Amino acid sequence: MPSSPIQNIKQISHHPLKGAIFENYAVAELLKNRMNLGNNSNLYFFRDNTGNEVDVILENGNSVKPVEIKLGSTINEDFFKGLKYYLKINSQNAGKPAVIYGGSENQRRSDFDVFSYKNIGMLNV
Repeated sequence: MPSSPIQNIKQISHHPLKGAIFENYAVAELLKNRMNLGNNSNLYFFRDNTGNEVDVILENGNSVKPVEIKLGSTINEDFFKGLKYYLKINSQNAGKPAVIYGGSENQRRSDFDVFSYKNIGMLNV
């Protein structure tokens, strides 16, 4: 059954595609920030044949920054699963991974940076 069109802001919180909408927003903001800085888009994603994935791979010269995008407003250990896997297979040129999430507070962790969707522009791109 196809989902109904979103007609007002209140409908988004219950829409079955709200996670995909949030991810699309975050990727558009990352692209906008890169373009405003005069950088190439250089955004990719990673997915292997067993379902492991990272939402965005930011290319910056010889290094890449893996970024996971999660709608949830509370940090959950599952947010880091794809990033941890990616670091196992590409630790040589991967920069510090980041999570963009639906909460309002940025966090600096030893292994990951966590950015509120409100502060996507702070993500080092």
